[in-house]
Amino acid sequence: MDLGYSLLLREYVTATEVDYGDCKLFQITCPICHEAIFKAGKYGQDRQYFSHYAASKADVNHCELRVRSLKQDDLVISNLAGHGQTMDQFFGHFRKFIVDWLFVEKSAHIRRQINWMVARPSFMRIAQVFRSFLIQGNQLITYKLSRDELKQVFNEDRSPYWIEQQARFAEDFQQHLLAPNSQSALCFVVAIMIFANITILPPESWRLMTQGHDRQLKQHLQKFYTGDNLTNFQLVLIATLDMLLMTVPYFDLLNGEPGDPANRKLFFQQMVDVVAQVRDKIKLPKY
Repeated sequence: MDLGYSLLLREYVTATEVDYGDCKLFQITCPICHEAIFKAGKYGQDRQYFSHYAASKADVNHCELRVRSLKQDDLVISNLAGHGQTMDQFFGHFRKFIVDWLFVEKSAHIRRQINWMVARPSFMRIAQVFRSFLIQGNQLITYKLSRDELKQVFNEDRSPYWIEQQARFAEDFQQHLLAPNSQSALCFVVAIMIFANITILPPESWRLMTQGHDRQLKQHLQKFYTGDNLTNFQLVLIATLDMLLMTVPYFDLLNGEPGDPANRKLFFQQMVDVVAQVRDKIKLPKY
C-alpha cells in the first residue's frame, strides 16, 4: 500500500516520504480502516510501502483496493484542509505549553509577568514595530533554505520527513505571526523572546516592561528605543525568533505535551551562540 494517513498532521502521506520511525511519531494509519501501519523497505530504495501488522483485523485486500481508488485532487484538497486544522490546534497548544517548556520551574511567575506585559498598549506597540521591521526591512527568515541548518541544529538522527515537517511548521508559524490579524500572538511571542534575552535589557527597561505603568513604559520606549538602539534590539529579537521557530517541539505540542527538555536545552545553547554573534556584529551596548 503506497498511501497512509497521519492522525497527528491530518494529512495523507506516501510511503516514499517517510522512514520507519515516522509512522509512530506522526501516528500514520491505514486511510481506510484507520489501524496502525508500518513502513516496509528502506528510505530511498526502490521498494517502499506501508503494511498492516500481522495481528490486524482489517481486510487488507479491501483496504488496498480502496486506497488505489482515491483521487489525487481529493487528496490535495483534504491535505490543505487538514493542515489548516492542525495549525489551528498547534497555535492553541503553543500558547498553553510554550512557557512551561522554556522556563520550567519559573513558568507560573513568568506567565503572570507576560500576561501583564502584553496587556498594555505600549508593549503591543513594540510588537507592531517589530513586525514592520521584519516586513519592510526584508528581514524575513527563509526556512526554505535552512533544511541543512536544521540537520546541524538537531545533531541526533532525524528523518528527512521530520526535517521537512519541522521546517514547514516554522514557515507556517512565521507567516501566522506576521499576519495582520495575529497581533496578540506576535505580542505574546515577543514577550517570550524578551524573557529569553533578559541580559540585553537595561534594568530600567526590564522593570518598566514587567512592573511599570503604561505611561511610564511609553515614555521610556520613546526615549531609549530609537535609532541604533531600536535596530540593534530588533536584530537580537530576529536571531532569537529564528532559533525559537526552528527548535519549537511542534509535534509534542500537537499531542498536548509540553515538549522534550532536550529541545529546550538545545534552544538556549544555540540561541546564546547566535545572539552573541549578532550582538558582537552590531556592537549592542552592554548595560
